[in-house]
Amino acid sequence: MSTDKLMNGDLTFGRPVYVDRRAHARPAVQIACAVGVIFSVTAMVVVLLQNWQLKQRLVLLETGNDKLLERVASLEVLTEDKLFWIKSPMDSTETSGPVVDNTELKNRDQPGPLLPDSTSQHRVKRAANSVTLPFGVRGLQGYLVEMAERGLLALLVLPGHPAQWVVTAAMELALLGRQDRPGPKDQMAVAFTLTRKTELGPVSTSADLTVTFDHVLTDVGGSFTGVSNPSFFNVEHPGVYQFSFSALSQVTKSAFVKLMKNGQFQLSMWAGYGPSYGSGSNTAVLELEQGDRVWLALRRPDIYALHSNIWRYVSFTGVLLYST
Repeated sequence: MSTDKLMNGDLTFGRPVYVDRRAHARPAVQIACAVGVIFSVTAMVVVLLQNWQLKQRLVLLETGNDKLLERVASLEVLTEDKLFWIKSPMDSTETSGPVVDNTELKNRDQPGPLLPDSTSQHRVKRAANSVTLPFGVRGLQGYLVEMAERGLLALLVLPGHPAQWVVTAAMELALLGRQDRPGPKDQMAVAFTLTRKTELGPVSTSADLTVTFDHVLTDVGGSFTGVSNPSFFNVEHPGVYQFSFSALSQVTKSAFVKLMKNGQFQLSMWAGYGPSYGSGSNTAVLELEQGDRVWLALRRPDIYALHSNIWRYVSFTGVLLYST
């Protein structure tokens, strides 16, 4: 060190400078801590959400299981009641004994039992063949769809689950309901539609006038094959039928049409007249036996009348819903 620099004051003495390295590391530690906290909170929220979803699914499973148990119990009760109801008339039929001639009954002090007529025997036989559950295969399919929507369908592939026996019982009941039930190929198809394109009435007589038709629009089952101007529907296959009919009144005459069965009035249709034509229609469901006859009749044709033309305003339709 030179004396000149000391004398001139060029050299100065100061304290040593220290660099604080902690100031540079502090932001990184804070960022790491923040990321850790965010990750921990996110993981906790995800776990809580999954736990809530699992609880909701368990609630749905328990609710669906209770409903399924109630449904199976109600089906068992209905089945037992139906079997008891059918067994009673069958037992009475079997113990009714043979047919006794009426001439022999006159010579006896106490008349013997008589068998029911053919209609009663047919009804008993029909009741015996209808030992089916209130729901069939379609009902089971619908129930499985509902189970799938509620997540219960997974129970079918979980052996040992407490509700597995319920599903098995439901399927067995469905198969029991399928027995002795005619399939689509065995079901007899009957359907027809008759139309009229000419007017009917008024006439001089006041007696009911049978409505005839000049066109067969549909004839599934051949009920009107080879019949000209059909009017009567003759029942060849016993079952439950649905009938509907419609008509148009004349400008100066109202329309009053009756649905008849074996000469007995069932229901009617009325359409008033006015400045223009009036229209009316009606529908009925009838349980018919073989040999029954159904037709339409115009009431008081001297007062009431029907209007029609090429547009066929008068029609009569019948459909077999199911055989018995």
